Amino acid sequence: MQTVTLAVIAGLVLGKPIGVLGFSWLAVRSGIAVLAPGLSWPFIVAGSFLAGIGFTMSVFIADLAFDATMLNAAKLGILSGSAFAATIGTLILLQLTRLETRT
Repeated sequence: MQTVTLAVIAGLVLGKPIGVLGFSWLAVRSGIAVLAPGLSWPFIVAGSFLAGIGFTMSVFIADLAFDATMLNAAKLGILSGSAFAATIGTLILLQLTRLETRT
C-alpha cells in the first residue's frame, strides 16, 4: 500500500473525527454552542466518525493535488477511509442505541 493511500485513510478515519470532536468540544466549552437536549458526547463521537465519509470533495482535492499515478492511490485511500469511518461510526451508533433501549 502506498504512503498516499495510508495518509488519506488516516486523514478520514483519524483527522476528521479529531477535528469535528475537538471543535465541538471547544464550541461547547467556550459557550458558543450548547448540546441539544438528549444529545450526548458519545453520539457526537459517532457523528464525528461519520464525518469521515467523504467522496466528492476528497476526490476533487485529490484530483487537483496529485498526478495520474498517485491519483489512483489517493482514490483507494478515499474509498477505504470512507468505508472504515462509516463502519466505526455505525458500530458506535448501534452500540449506543442498544444501550439506550436497555435502560
